[in-house]
Amino acid sequence: MPVYWLLAAALGDEPKQPPTRGIHLETTTAVNFTEMLAALSHAFPGTSLPGKTRGTGSAAATNQPSPLHLFHAANSICSQKVRTVLCALQQPYISHQMNIFAGDTYHPHYVRLRAHACQSLGYRLADQHTGSTSVLNTGCDACVVPTLLDASSERVLIDSRRICMALIERAPIYAERLLPSDHTEAISLELDVIDDFPNYPILAHKIDRDSGAGDSSYNVFSMKKVERCETLMQEYADEPLLSAAYRAKRDKEKSAAYELFDDASMGQTMEKIAAILTGLNARLSSSRHQFLFADSPTLADYFWGLELMRLDDLNMSALWQNDDDEGLQRYYRRLGELPALDQAVTQWPGARLSSQRQTEQAQP
Repeated sequence: MPVYWLLAAALGDEPKQPPTRGIHLETTTAVNFTEMLAALSHAFPGTSLPGKTRGTGSAAATNQPSPLHLFHAANSICSQKVRTVLCALQQPYISHQMNIFAGDTYHPHYVRLRAHACQSLGYRLADQHTGSTSVLNTGCDACVVPTLLDASSERVLIDSRRICMALIERAPIYAERLLPSDHTEAISLELDVIDDFPNYPILAHKIDRDSGAGDSSYNVFSMKKVERCETLMQEYADEPLLSAAYRAKRDKEKSAAYELFDDASMGQTMEKIAAILTGLNARLSSSRHQFLFADSPTLADYFWGLELMRLDDLNMSALWQNDDDEGLQRYYRRLGELPALDQAVTQWPGARLSSQRQTEQAQP
């Protein structure tokens, strides 16, 4: 199966299966790309980063600023996916780092832009939380990162998987390495599993536990987001698009606060993670390569590296540190040595939760 098949599936004008639940966005006036980029750049100033990864040399020199503007957060695992791919592609970009704890992702300019992008894809706004970050399965969230703006095409991309596919499309010389044509369908299935990984409950549960709020009947971390949205709903009540985006986010986080963190739900989450890792270990055991599909990492390997790093940071590495999972242990060590993951995550200030121990500022 050719590489372009997987790219087309991720980059099509219409989503493959738009979620049927959630808040529908009414038709709104178009966004002026130039004005919106200027407003966001003023709110979140950018830093130009060269297209270079450690030990690989630098990308072709250019005097022109990159047209790619990435709005992201250090410890957002979805942002880490995009940064890792940018590093793997040696692609220059302009980094607009946002502070999740300060509520930057709720900024009205940013939410307005993402809500328009959700609408253009035909997605409803997610108003229930499944625990994963899958846009395809849960719907669109206008208050999260990352978002990529391409000034050369005036294209706005949301959803980390979609962004990464678009970046690979821009750099065809890397496509066969990151998405080898003999394994595109299998890689797509791996990405489906990763998209549905329950990152949110394991992180938010730890945040509450570490803050001493773990005995509450609801998750305090999620409820703080609910309170923020209710304030913003009142402030922007006269703007239907923003009001709908904040209302959907409030409902989504409220459902998380009351439905994802009871003992039974957390038990199911842990069983799901254990089953996912068991499956990954089995696939690694049947592989004849250093990584899942080849002796060099594909997009699936990079994404698995981020998931395992997150579990390690949350003190959950015991899930694969036993005699039955030696292949997974070796795999994790190999992934940790990859230059792109090192630059985009390990060496990126604030990206590894284990290095800062400030998980209250984190978001999956």
